[in-house]
Amino acid sequence: MNHSSKKHGRILAPIREDELYSLQTLRALTGWGDSAMRAARKSGLPPIHVHGRVFYRGADVVEYINKAEQMSNGEDGTLGNPSTGRPPETGLE
Repeated sequence: MNHSSKKHGRILAPIREDELYSLQTLRALTGWGDSAMRAARKSGLPPIHVHGRVFYRGADVVEYINKAEQMSNGEDGTLGNPSTGRPPETGLE
């Protein structure tokens, strides 16, 4: 089995802020798996539950991705590793 056959549901398209996405569609658009979706919800991406289905607002997804990028770049007020205050190790030193 090659790598691409495992990722058969991916669409990888832009997220529109004015759209509402089902969980399945959002996963296909972003390529996120179960653990990435759990991490996103735990980090503040709010799900919308309606009649046993889960949806996400495009604006919330874009905001979450922008915040995640800022945090990974140390722009959230912490420098690198929040537990040590040191920049992340790059292995290039």
